[in-house]
Formats: sequence, C-alpha cells, structure tokens
Amino acid sequence: MGRARAWLRMALMQKKLADYLKVLIDHKDDILSEYFEPDALMMSEEAIVVMGLLVGLNVIDCNFCVKVSLDYCRVFHVYESVHDCV
Repeated sequence: MGRARAWLRMALMQKKLADYLKVLIDHKDDILSEYFEPDALMMSEEAIVVMGLLVGLNVIDCNFCVKVSLDYCRVFHVYESVHDCV
C-alpha cells in the first residue's frame, strides 16, 4: 500500500496521473486483466471518462512531503514496465 501511495503522490506532483492511467487503459488486456475483474471500472469503456476527468487535476500544484528513505526504483518499477509498452 505504501508504494501505491508514493506512486500516486509522485504522479500528482509530476502532473502525469492521467497520462499514466491512459497507458494502463490502452494496454488493459495485457496489464490490467491480471489485477481486475472483467466487469471492473478500469476494464470498461467508462475508464476513458475517468481518465479525462483526472486531466483536471493538472491545474493543481501538488507538493507532498515524500520520505527521502523511500526506494523510488522499487516504487516506479511498475511505471517503468508500463512505460516500456508505449
């Protein structure tokens, strides 16, 4: 759970949350099917609507205090594997 929160905070600080979700949604059959049921929101067409709503968060400057001792290589391992798909 800690890594997911750190990933979410970093995505918000970088203003890339919608972009990261777009990559996941674009590759949902390859990536998300392992983690979500077929009738889950992330697997449906409505996920694109949610992604569009998240773009609005880009106007907010998010400056969270993140622990320095956190191993960011481990946190963003998922991002790197997803980013390689693009």
